[in-house]
Amino acid sequence: SLAIPLALDAVRGRRDKLTIFGADYPTPDGTCVRDYVHVTDLVAAHVLGLDYLLAGGASEVFNLGTGRGFSVREVVEAVARVTGEPVPAVMGPRREGDCAALVSGSVRAAERLGWTPAHSTLEDMIATAWAWHQRQALTELRLSQEQLLRTAFPHVRAVLDAPQQMRRETEMLRAAA
Repeated sequence: SLAIPLALDAVRGRRDKLTIFGADYPTPDGTCVRDYVHVTDLVAAHVLGLDYLLAGGASEVFNLGTGRGFSVREVVEAVARVTGEPVPAVMGPRREGDCAALVSGSVRAAERLGWTPAHSTLEDMIATAWAWHQRQALTELRLSQEQLLRTAFPHVRAVLDAPQQMRRETEMLRAAA
């Protein structure tokens, strides 16, 4: 589900608002429920899967999930708590084909691989995603400032390019030695 990154984009102002599609599903708060897994838990499962195969285990399909879903409203509320900012959100109509709840069990992954999610609380997942979004914003800001300097002040280009030029000259000197 894209609810977490879309909600974070709305908080950052990269999108006007988050649209919540449907509030009349047969779920506790009427919004869709989805199972989320932290990326580090997914990585751990893949490493365990590779170890399993290398040890002679058969190629199998494993579902990876927490076994507990979160509603879109719960995601929006958690994003607001983690970021300290309200999430601009509006209710929209249901989307055709959306089911009320998708939650995955991981019994086979636990039994055969020894995998259980360790970082998949909603707050942990949002905090990690928010930190990534903040670093991304800083990178974009730095790149846009550098591009502005290069464009508006051509003489600054020499200053910005100096470290790269020094590296090239150092490499050439080392190669000649």
